[in-house]
Amino acid sequence: IGMSRVAATPSDGRQAVRDAAAEGFEIIKAYEKLDLETFTAICDEARQLNLKVIGHLPQNGKGVSESFFVPGLGMIAHAEEIAQQANPPAVDTISQYAQWAKRGGIWLAATLTTDHRILEAMLRPETLQSRPEIRYLLPHAQRMAREDNRYVRDVTPDRIAYVQRIVDFNNELIATFAKEGVPIVAGTDALVPGVVPGFSLHDELEALTNGGLSNRQVVDSATILQLPLNGRNY
Repeated sequence: IGMSRVAATPSDGRQAVRDAAAEGFEIIKAYEKLDLETFTAICDEARQLNLKVIGHLPQNGKGVSESFFVPGLGMIAHAEEIAQQANPPAVDTISQYAQWAKRGGIWLAATLTTDHRILEAMLRPETLQSRPEIRYLLPHAQRMAREDNRYVRDVTPDRIAYVQRIVDFNNELIATFAKEGVPIVAGTDALVPGVVPGFSLHDELEALTNGGLSNRQVVDSATILQLPLNGRNY
């Protein structure tokens, strides 16, 4: 749909990777609706074509997390992808996730600030009116943040508690990943309602610091850390 390609079977997944490679793409982004077999096939095909797979961990909550840490997966797009593998997030599995990631050479784009902003909007929706950086968004993005924000519209006490657990889990996760030596890259998922490009990177660096990374690790996360692809760095 839109920029995405649908892959319902392993053969579909392999063909989508071959098509993307032929079109000159060097990164394959996976989303959460893939099944295990199709995801594994995508990662394997990408590895054979010297591409990297970056993105979401499919099948949240189904307890198959280790099966997704496969050759060809280069980076998990959000810390929350790991948090959402169980409900509530299983804090006691964090060290195991870190070991799987280190073993597989899999990086993490933390994207902490997205969940922070979602939680803030749920708890205090008035901040969407008062935060000064919102005015720098294009008009339609301002409307989406302030008037048609699905996180505010669909808020419930259970949903607030769930997002709070993800935020708490993520802080412990990145501290453990950093200690284990897993590369952590700053990311923001900017244009999620209320997440403003530019400003959100500063928020992310602060969140990484509050999560336990050293100042050097935080600076590295937004500057020198580069995922090697096809002999080049990006």
